[in-house]
Amino acid sequence: MSQALQWVLNAPHLAVRQKKELLEAFTGWETSNKYAITDPNGQTVLMAGEVDRMIIAQFLGAARPFTIELRDASGGVAMRVVRPWRWFFPEATITDAGGAPIGRIVRRWTFFSKLYDLFDGQGNFVGQLEGPFFRPWTFIVKDPSGAEVGRIEKKFGGLLKEMVTDADTFGVQFGPQMPPPFRALLLGATFLVDFVHFESGPK
Repeated sequence: MSQALQWVLNAPHLAVRQKKELLEAFTGWETSNKYAITDPNGQTVLMAGEVDRMIIAQFLGAARPFTIELRDASGGVAMRVVRPWRWFFPEATITDAGGAPIGRIVRRWTFFSKLYDLFDGQGNFVGQLEGPFFRPWTFIVKDPSGAEVGRIEKKFGGLLKEMVTDADTFGVQFGPQMPPPFRALLLGATFLVDFVHFESGPK
C-alpha cells in the first residue's frame, strides 16, 4: 500500500462524491463514473474513475462489471476496485497499485437486509457490511464479533440536486482501531455499494 494511500486512510472519515456528467444527467445515457474522495477538511485527496469500460456495459447498467482506479494528486494509481460479471451475489476485489490483494467483498443472500462478507488479502473473514431493511441509506461495518467498527452512509445533496444530477455522496467512517488494509477495503466497498444499491435508485 502506497504511503499516499496510507496517509489518506489515517483520516477518521472520508467523503466519496460521484461526479455526474451533464450528458448523463439530461439524457440518462450512462457515462463512466467518476468520484472525488475528500478528507474531513473538504480537500480532494484522491480521484477515482472507471477504466477500460466495454461498450456492452452500457446495456448492463448498474449490473455491469467494472474496474475503478483511485489516483493520488500526482496521478499515480493508489488502488483498484475490480467487479467481475456475476448473475447473482455481486462481489469486488480491492488491490493495491501493484495488483496485490487488499481484500474482497461478497454479497450474501438474505430475506430483507443487505449483507456483505468482508475478507482480507489472504482470504480470511474479517467482518460484514450490513444494510438494515429500514435504513436503506446506511451500511454498518461489523467485525467478526458483531461489534460496529465503521459505516458507509449515503448523504443527500438536496432534493433538486438529486433529481437533476443523480449525484451520490457517501460518508465513510473508520473506527479508531481499524487498520489501514481494513480501511482500504471499506473505501473500496463504497463503490460496489453505489453501483448495486444506488446507481438506478435505492434498492
